[in-house]
Amino acid sequence: MIDRIATVTPYLIPAEPVKDQWWARKAYVLVRVETRDGIVGWGECHLLTFREDAMTALINLLSEWVIGRPAHDIRAFMGEAFGRFGQQRPGVEVYSAFAGIE
Repeated sequence: MIDRIATVTPYLIPAEPVKDQWWARKAYVLVRVETRDGIVGWGECHLLTFREDAMTALINLLSEWVIGRPAHDIRAFMGEAFGRFGQQRPGVEVYSAFAGIE
């Protein structure tokens, strides 16, 4: 039996401003992926400053395409997402969302 992806959930870890530090406004997004058999994997998305809301929105949109797919076939998902969602010209946010799910 092929295990399929059941859920994809982004978790936003908001930035805590620290004065005079390069990472003063650095938020993080962790992505939890779970299969129907209960296997859980975690991914992380690199974010540019102030784009955390866009990143979580992208992950939620991409999750609609990945849920129900075979968990082992991430290459097929990436190829389809690159062609359809990224319109073959994805920016850093789209690649980061791919990486978080992958």
